[in-house]
Amino acid sequence: MKIFFFMVVALCAFSVALMPYLRPIVMTDIRVKNETGYQLRNIMVNGKSYGDLAIGGVSGYQKLPHAYRYASFEFVAVHDELRKEVYVYFDDYIGQTPLGKGRFSYVFQHAPLDGLDTADILDAVRDGD
Repeated sequence: MKIFFFMVVALCAFSVALMPYLRPIVMTDIRVKNETGYQLRNIMVNGKSYGDLAIGGVSGYQKLPHAYRYASFEFVAVHDELRKEVYVYFDDYIGQTPLGKGRFSYVFQHAPLDGLDTADILDAVRDGD
């Protein structure tokens, strides 16, 4: 009987410890806007492919789990004959609040070609639902 009681208490404690990690996944609709002044090719944001975007282009929405204001991204910027591969990655989002349910745009903002590989060129903007 004592073993059974111990097992029940241990299972309850384990369940309580896991509760913060068992919250439902909230999917956020994310699209990408290109305001860099360059053509962007092979755009990837948090592992999702958004394809190519012309200057001023806007992609379609895709659902992302746990989207944050900052995101990992990569693309190839093209300007005339110049090409620049850009990779910016975040390995954790400690202290960041998820964007939550709704529609948002990750806006790649204008920057000089040699300044495209900083996190400062990306901004998350809530779209009208």
